[in-house]
Amino acid sequence: MSVLLSTYFSPGVLMQMHANVLFTYDARARMRSVNEPWPGDRDAAPQFFLDRAIDAKVVCRLRNDIGDIVAGQLWHMLIWKHYPSK
Repeated sequence: MSVLLSTYFSPGVLMQMHANVLFTYDARARMRSVNEPWPGDRDAAPQFFLDRAIDAKVVCRLRNDIGDIVAGQLWHMLIWKHYPSK
């Protein structure tokens, strides 16, 4: 019998899990590369990843070469301003 993951996890948690396996991350939790199983196919991650689940939870990831000041500005503009927490 198959059990749906959505039975146990909210859409926001599922979206975070999805983002966690899409990319490889450095120690600061910044994206490094696309997570592909084939050797040589690990392209650089996009500079910015933003997604929103149906429960309005926002998942935002930044690449590891984006400076802390720019990262803070992006975070403020895109997350705090447009997606206030409930």
